[in-house]
Amino acid sequence: MRVEQGFGTGAQIVAFYDPMIAELVVHGADLTEALRMLRVALEEYKVVGVNTKIAFLLALASHPAFVAAEVESPYVFANVVAPMLSNKYNLETP
Repeated sequence: MRVEQGFGTGAQIVAFYDPMIAELVVHGADLTEALRMLRVALEEYKVVGVNTKIAFLLALASHPAFVAAEVESPYVFANVVAPMLSNKYNLETP
């Protein structure tokens, strides 16, 4: 696992900056291992001061159809994003 970021502790992110401030990269022997490592990393990932999509990514990486590599964008919206928007999950985490 590695984190690629352009900011360090105490840096200020201005409103006009690209919304992708960091990238979490994981590798595994296969998809199952890579997704397990991704879920662990997302559960431990801490970002303060800005909203993130960590809860969304964790829900997506844990969804059975995503794990089985049986998803496309419409499926993700209907089965992951829509439930989050209906407050089943919190889409953004502070």
